[in-house]
Parts: sequence; C-alpha cells; structure tokens
Amino acid sequence: MYESFSFVKNSLRFPQPDGGLAFAICEIIMTLRGEIKYIWTYEHLPRRSIIVLNHSKRDLRRFTLVKLLYLISRYFALAAHMICRYNILFRLVVMSVMLGALDIILMIRVYALYNRRTSITASLIFLFVSKLVSTVMGAYLGFGTQRFDSNCLVTTGSQPALYLIAGGELVFQLVILAFTLSGHLSATRGGWGNPLVSLLSRDGSISFTATTVAIVGAIAFAVKPANRNHILFPSMVCITSTAGCRLIMNMQHLAKPPAEPDSVLTTMDLDAWAITEINFDSEENSTISEMDSTK
Repeated sequence: MYESFSFVKNSLRFPQPDGGLAFAICEIIMTLRGEIKYIWTYEHLPRRSIIVLNHSKRDLRRFTLVKLLYLISRYFALAAHMICRYNILFRLVVMSVMLGALDIILMIRVYALYNRRTSITASLIFLFVSKLVSTVMGAYLGFGTQRFDSNCLVTTGSQPALYLIAGGELVFQLVILAFTLSGHLSATRGGWGNPLVSLLSRDGSISFTATTVAIVGAIAFAVKPANRNHILFPSMVCITSTAGCRLIMNMQHLAKPPAEPDSVLTTMDLDAWAITEINFDSEENSTISEMDSTK
C-alpha cells in the first residue's frame, strides 16, 4: 500500500528546477516581445497570406492556425516541464504533439515554397500520415515492454519500437529538407529567389539539424535507458519547442508589411500586395531648378 502511494506521489509531483525548465523560461522571456507583437494581436495581419506566396482570401483563418501552432509549441512544452514529470504516457503524448506541431509548420512552409502545388500537397499528406502510422505502431509495440523503478523512470524497454518511431521522424525531416533545398535551388536558378525563399531554406536546414541531433542523441541514450529519462525528455521538448516557435516568429517578422518611404508617394493594392512608386521627375521641375541656378 505504501509503495503504491509513493509511486503515485512521485509520478504527479512537481519537478525541482532543472536545465530544461530554465531553458524554456529563458526562451519565453527572450521572445516575449515578438510574441506579444505577432501572436497575441491581429494588428500585424499582412494583406498577403503569410502561409502561401500568392494571395488568398482566407488569411485570417490561416493566421489563426499559425498562432495556435505557436501557442502549442510554446506553452505545451512549458507545462510538460512542470506537470507529471515522471509519467511515461504523458511524455509520449507530449512528444507526439510537439513533433506533430513542428512537422505541420514545416509542411506549411514547403507548401508555400511550391506555391500550393497539388502534387506537393498530396506528397506531404502521404508523408505525414506515414509518419503517424510508424509512431502509432512503435508506441503499440513498445508501450507494454517498459519496466520502471520507484521514481517511474524506465529501466528496460523495446529498442525496435524506439527505432521505428525515431526512424519515421528522421525520414520525414529528411524529405522535408530535400523539398526545401530543391525549391531553393529552383528559385535561385530561375531568378525568382527572394528573402522569403532564403529564409525557408535556412530555417528548414537548422530545424532538420537540431531535430536530427536530438533524435540521434535520444536513441544513443535509450540503448541503455536506465535513469536517463530526466535527460532525454527535457532536451527533446526544448529543441522541438524552440524550433517550432522560431520558425513561426521568423515568418511573422518577414511577412510584416514594409514601411512606406517618405520621398515617394505609394499606392498600395490591398488585394495583391503590390506597391507602385511614383517619382516626380518632370521637365517642369528641371526647368524651375535651372532658373533658380541662373538667378
């Protein structure tokens, strides 16, 4: 009876301060100003969609989706550090949601890069569903094989199940990176590259590298899983949370409407995000300047 009570108490207690929680709080503080500016208000909703490169009439709904993904990536991770620290089921749900949010963000960016191409959309959906299937299969095969100590830390588990889950995520990240780099090269060769395309390529590469390092590190630690969950879980949550939020924040910052210059008049087409500059360089002005110089 006492052992059962101790197990429940250890599973539900709040954690002591650790590196993962400290990193999550620091990241929130560092990005709080941009979060208030771009996420908590609709003041900076661009006239052109921040998700697709051409105009869409569903900007508001898509903008809300991006905000929801940001909030999940940011505060679901914070809750994961503070509640149910030793609960393996909670950790599995948290990591699935965090990686899913990051994957959807990357899919949206590739969808934008290829300008809503139907074949790319179908490929991304198939890829995402395949990754979900591998995750579910791995969880089903490995969930009943774990053995725990008195602190609810895993002492033994199924390594093939871990390889199946991690392998599905790595393949997904690799294909997304290939799509991103291919689109970037096509844009560069075709002469239509712009800062947005460069941002997609740069952030996609960084996200792939960080996620791959985290997953490979998790596999290396999990080969002998005894008492290492306190290292794996905070690290994975911090990396996926930071990657997802930074991807969204960079897109929001780049999608901000440009400031109007003082030296020219501008006419803005609200439907197509087109700005036409009108310069006053007429012959009359040049004649007046010549008369002034003669005097």
